[in-house]
Amino acid sequence: MVAVKRAALWAVEKGFMDVEVIDDFVVVGFGALPPRKDKDAPVPDRENYADKELLEQAQRIRGTIFETDLDITHPLGFGYRSRVLPSYRENRIILGRSKNPFGTVAQYTASPLLSGYASPESIEKLAGAASVLAERRGRGAVVLMSDNPNFRAWWFGPNKMFLNSLFFSTAMNAEFSRFEEHDHAD
Repeated sequence: MVAVKRAALWAVEKGFMDVEVIDDFVVVGFGALPPRKDKDAPVPDRENYADKELLEQAQRIRGTIFETDLDITHPLGFGYRSRVLPSYRENRIILGRSKNPFGTVAQYTASPLLSGYASPESIEKLAGAASVLAERRGRGAVVLMSDNPNFRAWWFGPNKMFLNSLFFSTAMNAEFSRFEEHDHAD
């Protein structure tokens, strides 16, 4: 299974992969669920309604290029020669790294902003977070991508990794991994 953006959030919610969702800010009203509320979170300061749109827009990530570090030794990294892989983001879906030390295929660097605008809070949340996660599950694999690797068919850097996830994800070794859930029913 390859899940991109909101589908990756769905896969985490359904338990296909156990990773932390660092941020899942989505535009409410476009088929998205409202953001989850933390019961213990402090009550935010009062703001003027006239500033609402401006404050919300400042937190969105739209058309920004970030730097990721790609594990080129991983089957999903097949064919890449450089560990540096720029990633085009137009969302604020931010996933934590895998608990499996081999499961985070690409992660954002410590200073990930390459081009465009993102709020300092968003950059801080993104630094070190996962861009691409991949783990074996039973006889198959689960691949989560927080960004769209095929964005409008013009951002070509990561679309090779998308194809690798379709063709090479079962090449990931699982039998030696103590992090893998084994199905003993076979």
